[in-house]
Amino acid sequence: MRVVKNKTLYASIHILYHKYYSAPGFPNTRLIFVRPFLLRKSKYERYGMDTHQGLPAHWLSLARHTPLGVICDLDGTLLPFVSTPSESRLPPELAVKLSELSALQGLTLAIVSGRPREDLERLLASVPGVWLVAEHGGWRRSTGAWEATVDRQPKDVEPLATRLGQIAASVPGALVERKTWSVTFHYRLVPEPERAAMLVAVDAAIEAYLAQAPDFERLEGVEMFEVRPSLMRKSIAVAWLREQLGAGARLLAFGDDLTDEDMFREFGVADESVLVGPSRRSHARWRLADPVAVAGLLDWIAATRCGEVEASPQLPEPLATPRGGAGSIRGRHELLIVSNRLPDLRRATRPQEAGRKRNVGGLVSALEPVLGARRGLWLGWSGRITAEQEPGSIGLDDELRPALAWMNFPERWYRSYYNGFCNRALWPL
Repeated sequence: MRVVKNKTLYASIHILYHKYYSAPGFPNTRLIFVRPFLLRKSKYERYGMDTHQGLPAHWLSLARHTPLGVICDLDGTLLPFVSTPSESRLPPELAVKLSELSALQGLTLAIVSGRPREDLERLLASVPGVWLVAEHGGWRRSTGAWEATVDRQPKDVEPLATRLGQIAASVPGALVERKTWSVTFHYRLVPEPERAAMLVAVDAAIEAYLAQAPDFERLEGVEMFEVRPSLMRKSIAVAWLREQLGAGARLLAFGDDLTDEDMFREFGVADESVLVGPSRRSHARWRLADPVAVAGLLDWIAATRCGEVEASPQLPEPLATPRGGAGSIRGRHELLIVSNRLPDLRRATRPQEAGRKRNVGGLVSALEPVLGARRGLWLGWSGRITAEQEPGSIGLDDELRPALAWMNFPERWYRSYYNGFCNRALWPL
């Protein structure tokens, strides 16, 4: 075997190894030709990246590439979460950074969000040149007018919007957000004692609507539900941006939500995807901690393309496979509690926002001392539905108190067991 001495090529070999040979279905014997190049001393070199003047060459190469498309989700990625969508504001310093980035030659900045286009126009009015994709790909705008990508009538979802509005009117803190082709139910501000009954009513309303609207789908977010046309996905933005940028373009995407996985799945070997927030199962290859880290990296990319020498930012770390599965919890817990819903409803894969007061019900408060004393684990539904026939592996977060484990429900389980037997038979009793 010929030994290559060029360190940059070492990095390239490992990047290809990471993208191709670590995927299921490739024979392990191929690793013989790669592993000799992976023995490095520094943190970044252990992941196959050489360094140049203290900066990883891999990220320098991406930052300098032309054409480069940068895709950013908004809430939870560029902006922290707030109580209601209308409270979001783009900080002036972030507006300046995004404006500088979008003005660079050979770089296109696109904000891809589930928000309505009016929200994006309001929040990003001070960022000229930014491309916008609203309502999970339903609307898009580059340098001209907005154009729709969905051929549907807005009135299609009106019956569900009316029913959810009736539920929200009876629950303090609930909010219904009507978009062009979809409707969103927010319950971030709903008091914990009110949530159980509210969620049963919302589940039933959504299920009844989807039964007669098979080309719509239910979407789970951070303390919200959305029902949208099933063809409306953020991945629309990836194909559109790649087509607009032309041959040789590379893409870099940042996202925190499950809806961003649609984008990550569409990326090629030359592109990079970054999950923002806690580590979880994802199609992204890298992770950053929070919106502050995203802003820092974008600022560094802009400085790098301008030829300025900047201190190394908080670079994305390779996304480790999260702990999960029955084998990973064996022997660590003495008490198991099983319920449909988890404490801090539907928050199992997202820790509490910094500084936000923890809000749990009386049952959780009563059981917490026992769970703590017996190293207890609480197992329940993640709040998400999978198209697979089986629930798949179990997710686990040992750092929460109580520790939580969760699984996704197959569509059949949700319809027949959760929304059928539990909500329509047991709950009324």
